Amino acid sequence: MKKLGKILFTILMVVSMTAFFACSDDDENPDSDMDPNVFCDENLCASDAGLKADCIDAFNDCLANEPDANDDECAITALAICKP
Repeated sequence: MKKLGKILFTILMVVSMTAFFACSDDDENPDSDMDPNVFCDENLCASDAGLKADCIDAFNDCLANEPDANDDECAITALAICKP
């Protein structure tokens, strides 16, 4: 019975990991559909044009220089600039 439990657990883990990686690959697109002009207009960046420009640059640099990063990861990195 323990062996069956281990087999089922292994199958469940493989299916879960496959689904996770299949979903995360959907966002990896060099032609990003996210607009940093929109999401970089929050918190401190909403009132400071220099910080907004830094946020946009950080997003674009992340996409250009981090081949394994997806849009969401680069947006999170860029938005850190806008945090108070």
